[in-house]
Amino acid sequence: MKKIFFFFIASFSFAPLVFAQTSVKYFEYINQAKRSLDNKEYKKASSFYANAFKLNAGKAYCEDRYNAARAWTLSGNKDSAFIQLFKVVTLYDYSNYKQITEDIDFLQLHTDKRWIKITDNIKQNISKTDSNLNSGLVILLDSVYRNHYSYRLTEASIKNEFGPESIENKEVKKTIRQKDSVNLAIVTAIIEKILKHMILHYLKTKSL
Repeated sequence: MKKIFFFFIASFSFAPLVFAQTSVKYFEYINQAKRSLDNKEYKKASSFYANAFKLNAGKAYCEDRYNAARAWTLSGNKDSAFIQLFKVVTLYDYSNYKQITEDIDFLQLHTDKRWIKITDNIKQNISKTDSNLNSGLVILLDSVYRNHYSYRLTEASIKNEFGPESIENKEVKKTIRQKDSVNLAIVTAIIEKILKHMILHYLKTKSL
């Protein structure tokens, strides 16, 4: 829960920096597009999305491009839908495979050969994201794990040989506390790195 709360606060704190780069009129068009989409006025929604993107020099938020693709799909314009979907998966490293493949608004696109390219791109994004995030972390965590238990095995051996109240056992306990402090700092740094990656990825998908 604390992690989720921190992620929410951090994302919210950076939001003004992202939104400051986009005109108010852009959001007006986007809101009109969303209302039209909800009202099943798909061509109207498509037009509002097109106006928003044009106004913003072709730039848009990932969510807006995704919804624009939905609008164009449902209005029968597959070409425009795929243009937006390709931008979603290439510009923002979009990796939510479950969301896009289960979205019923895109069902009519599944038989198009371009759909396979979309899903293949998403799989590559998933692989790339996992690779960037986990590279080196597994090795580091394994080292922490081994370090953690090696000293406890030593403690158990010394306790059996010299007794729990022996000087030798107290020295080992002191060493364990020192090592635990170091390991805690390492794990904390890893968590912060993961959270930073999540925040940057979130902001990137919202701002391009």
